[in-house]
Amino acid sequence: MGYRDILADPMRWPDLCSFAIYYPPLFHTSLAAMMLVGGVSLQYAPLINSFWLLMLMLPTWLLGREALGRAAGLSAALLIALIPASAGMAREVLMELCLAATVAWAVWALARSRGLSNRRWLLVLGALAGLGMLAKWTFAMYLLGPLAWCLYWGHRRGLAVDWRGVAWTLVIGAAVCLPWYLHSPATLIKNMLINAGPVALKEGDPAVFSPDGLLYYLLSLVNHQMFLPLAALAVVGLVAGLVWRRERTALLAVWFITGLVLITLLRNKDSRYLYPLLAPVCLFAVGWAGMLGRRWMRLVFLAAVLALAVLHFGAVSYGWGPLAQERVWWVGGKPLRVSGPKAVYARRPSPHDWQLPAILASAEGDWSRKSRPPRLGVMAALTYFNKVALESWAAAHGNRVCVVSAVEPTHWRPGRVERDMLRDLMDLDYLVTKSGGLGLDQDYGRVQKAAQRALLPKARLVKEFPMPDGSRAVLWRVANDPARPVPPCD
Repeated sequence: MGYRDILADPMRWPDLCSFAIYYPPLFHTSLAAMMLVGGVSLQYAPLINSFWLLMLMLPTWLLGREALGRAAGLSAALLIALIPASAGMAREVLMELCLAATVAWAVWALARSRGLSNRRWLLVLGALAGLGMLAKWTFAMYLLGPLAWCLYWGHRRGLAVDWRGVAWTLVIGAAVCLPWYLHSPATLIKNMLINAGPVALKEGDPAVFSPDGLLYYLLSLVNHQMFLPLAALAVVGLVAGLVWRRERTALLAVWFITGLVLITLLRNKDSRYLYPLLAPVCLFAVGWAGMLGRRWMRLVFLAAVLALAVLHFGAVSYGWGPLAQERVWWVGGKPLRVSGPKAVYARRPSPHDWQLPAILASAEGDWSRKSRPPRLGVMAALTYFNKVALESWAAAHGNRVCVVSAVEPTHWRPGRVERDMLRDLMDLDYLVTKSGGLGLDQDYGRVQKAAQRALLPKARLVKEFPMPDGSRAVLWRVANDPARPVPPCD
């Protein structure tokens, strides 16, 4: 919503470089632009992923056309829109599709640069790399392998690197992305380090070199992203490409393998980190069929792969078809999903009432000071009950309530953690606590216990709300001076 307000006022456009510290602005700006044109709608916000999916399909088709033929390239572009992971992404407002699209376009520009010897494509690469870094800072990690391969490929063919063009590439990329990265770099780096270490431990991610850690993304590819039949076809295509079309498919293989190794070496694990590598996987899943000798055989087998993908898409998206039944094959104690109605992020909308409008209306109705909206914090990080959910509902439905974060570990100083927790809570006018589960983030439980000891005994209970998980949420009026200076709404 903040990005939408900035886009609505051209005089504030420079604020796009300073509005958010942790995540770069490309994806959220595109979402804000859609809402600026079509209006605010929580239900239709995930439609922005359709745009970024199209932006991913185009370079997938171009790369496939060069490496595997026109029919295989088109089939791979369709396949990436049909795999279970994409079906799940269509329901979530996540930046991985945006990141995957910028990575794929940058790989295409690298391939066209002919070993970094073509200046025109190097300039295009600079602009795409800048946009990619504005999609997410992990963009560079996915591009390291393809960049190294292109240098090696050009050296083998005696192509001289256009170093002046490379310099211009760096200048253009820096000009595009540095205005954002130079804003509060210390805070950005601190948050990234917290995400790389403590967050991974808190979420129970496996150690990097443990068996579960090393197999994490391969199992995710099978169990959440593509399912076993399509993943097996991708392995067949990878082997066939390296045996029969090594020159054309080596870049795709390097892109996937190096990216897989690098994300595996990250302490923080999340299956969505694999999504920017699914374009080469989908190319290999159809590539083997594109290598068949006779045209009719190529078309028949490509159609068969797409038909399989359509059945998976129907099962995950709508729960219909022969593949909607959950089927799992166990190998060595590890599950390998053959089919089923669930995939990563493919969550159906909750049919239950999580009391979001009632909580906002109660806070708004109880607040008597009209010079500013009340500041409301929520003490939970559940899928359907969290700060972002309340904030989005308030913005979409016009509730004059400022929903802010009640848990900010980056503000807590060693030795003064509880004091800093309470300091943050005292900036609130209202606080929502909840019994039962609060989500994976254990800091919510710590802050709620601190509030129960020192803050809530002096607070006024406004109203209780039954939750669909059997718990109860409670809205509290914090005992502080409503005329006090308060920080701006975040």
